[in-house]
Amino acid sequence: MPEKNYDFWISNSVKCIVRFVTEKGKTTGFVVRLIAFINNQKFEIRRYDTAHGTPHIDVLNLKGETIEKIWLYQFDEGEALDFAIEDIKQNYLTYINRFIK
Repeated sequence: MPEKNYDFWISNSVKCIVRFVTEKGKTTGFVVRLIAFINNQKFEIRRYDTAHGTPHIDVLNLKGETIEKIWLYQFDEGEALDFAIEDIKQNYLTYINRFIK
């Protein structure tokens, strides 16, 4: 199962990390992380993954603890991966502002 990894910067202090596994061209697992550098500290804001066998979002606090889990039952792994990347691109400022408050 080939693993693919890439990162991209959304701004000079916000990064998205993408890791996924495919089998016969189909996504079978992934993790997408929204990372922000705030006051010279690195924080994981949100994590989208398939760690529990179903795509979901972990909303994190300043300590890196999950404070909310949002299940993405409506998506298969490939759709959830695409959703995660687009959601971060479109809504990262909202998520960071919520995280700070």
